[in-house]
Amino acid sequence: MKIIIDPYRGGSDTGKEIDGQYEKNILLNISKYMSEKFNNLGITNELVRNNDISLTDEERTSIINEIKDKNDIVIQNRLSDDNEFDIIYPLRNSDSLPSLISTSLEARGINVDKYYQRRLPTNTTLDYYSVIRNTNPNEVLIIEYLDPTNYQNTVDIIVDSIDKYIKKSNTYIVKKGDSLYQIAIKYNTTVEKLKKLNNITSNSLSIGQVLKIPVGETESIEENSYTVQKGDSLYQIAIKYNTSVDELKKINNLSSNILSIGQKLILPTKKEESTEYDYYTVQKGDSLYQISKKYNITVDELKKLNNITSNLLSIGEKLKVPKTELGYIMYTVQKGDSLYQISKKYNVTVNDIKSLNNITSNVLSIGQELKIPR
Repeated sequence: MKIIIDPYRGGSDTGKEIDGQYEKNILLNISKYMSEKFNNLGITNELVRNNDISLTDEERTSIINEIKDKNDIVIQNRLSDDNEFDIIYPLRNSDSLPSLISTSLEARGINVDKYYQRRLPTNTTLDYYSVIRNTNPNEVLIIEYLDPTNYQNTVDIIVDSIDKYIKKSNTYIVKKGDSLYQIAIKYNTTVEKLKKLNNITSNSLSIGQVLKIPVGETESIEENSYTVQKGDSLYQIAIKYNTSVDELKKINNLSSNILSIGQKLILPTKKEESTEYDYYTVQKGDSLYQISKKYNITVDELKKLNNITSNLLSIGEKLKVPKTELGYIMYTVQKGDSLYQISKKYNVTVNDIKSLNNITSNVLSIGQELKIPR
């Protein structure tokens, strides 16, 4: 695995001028510094441009595709156009890496406005940015810096986060008799996640094939396995662990009921569902990121709680969200909303909402945040 670093702009595309320096040169300096930090950690990396040359988006992605392997991480360094520090990542990837970087930066006092995915308006199944859209299946980050005059500390944290991310990455070598289902159970993940991460569409595996295990998933969990003892039978083990013989045979790829002493059996993972949650009704314009922020959890946690793998939401869809100790939940005003409609939706009175939000008028603004009594 290597890191491909792309300093945005260059040549005739100078960008804005900041303190006597063109944006193109600032981005090249940031990228060279980032490359040096990766080198110090022994992480192979390559710059898309290491001098002042003009590159179209097509030329830029062409260079990346020529030098990359499918497991490489691509980072495009940009300056923010809207005075916000943002991280954009592909629709095809999870938010594990941007979330890790964001958390690390926030912990060191560097504010990250948001990490998000941006869709192409003309085809919302595609990513907006060419460097993301045309470099499938790689993990890509567009990092938009807010303070280009003091980038070293920020880059240090980003590089350290990526180093931790790489070290946490697990791989598994396929053995005879393995199935994606078994491997997913073994590593406490899902078949869909395994297929997406490894860019595979079939359920067929080859002996010796190397699979990446989703970052952040736990490794093989001892308590979810059982070592066969003398006198054991599948029936006894199934009864002991509140499952069935068929389920044990399925997840362990067994064709007979015969067991061997010392044989390791994978046990079905049965998690008790927590009742410590409320329901949130998806509104027009909502995203998983916005909803997760409202309830102080990560996007991955929200998806796991609702057993969903896609970032797509439907208006009116109900999502489980953690119970909050506050006496209210937050609601973002949508086009056409009125206090009366909102009060009916949440079974409260208009006066309750006005009192909690310290407002006297019935006039609402699109995007306005309202506290709704619980």
